Amino acid sequence: MTEHKWTPGPWCVKYEGGNTKLVMGDGAVHMCDMCYYPWVPENDADWHLIAAAPDLYEALEDMVDVVEYFMGLGVPNKETSEARAALAKARGKQ
Repeated sequence: MTEHKWTPGPWCVKYEGGNTKLVMGDGAVHMCDMCYYPWVPENDADWHLIAAAPDLYEALEDMVDVVEYFMGLGVPNKETSEARAALAKARGKQ
């Protein structure tokens, strides 16, 4: 697993008193319901996708490494280029 500067996982979605909260790996609530923060996701699917982001990133990164190893002995290839692009986008690099 590669170390990155974002808040470590696991992240989870919690519902308290009708509010949706995203709780990140450090235990702090980083996003709250739209009534307080209008720029946050509008539906549960978005909340859960955001909460899954650290796990999805790590799984994709590991899978790409394995695929590249077995298909080309560690060399990036056309089968993994889109996945590598998505990982770069997640790191803020286009």
